[in-house]
Amino acid sequence: MFTSWCNDADGINGRKLVATIRDTKMVEVRQRVIEARRDDFTLVIGSAALDGMGTKDRLSCLLPDFPAQVVQMENIGSDLHVPVQAGNRRRTANSVARLSAGA
Repeated sequence: MFTSWCNDADGINGRKLVATIRDTKMVEVRQRVIEARRDDFTLVIGSAALDGMGTKDRLSCLLPDFPAQVVQMENIGSDLHVPVQAGNRRRTANSVARLSAGA
């Protein structure tokens, strides 16, 4: 839904978004973060029960995270981390646009 909403509004800085779903299978958070840092621009509206397992790897490559929820202490308030509040898609889109512009 977020991807369609952004793309309907001409994307982020004119660039269309492509959603990639990565299944952590509960305990493969670090492996999925490593894949994401290789292939993706940011993590958006995701959630993992053991999200703290991937925080160090995510930060090592400056991969931003806009999670739907945060679970573990290692990830709460970590750098490049903007929790998404329900009904606040515009704030999330604006934050992604600032990051993509290098602000």
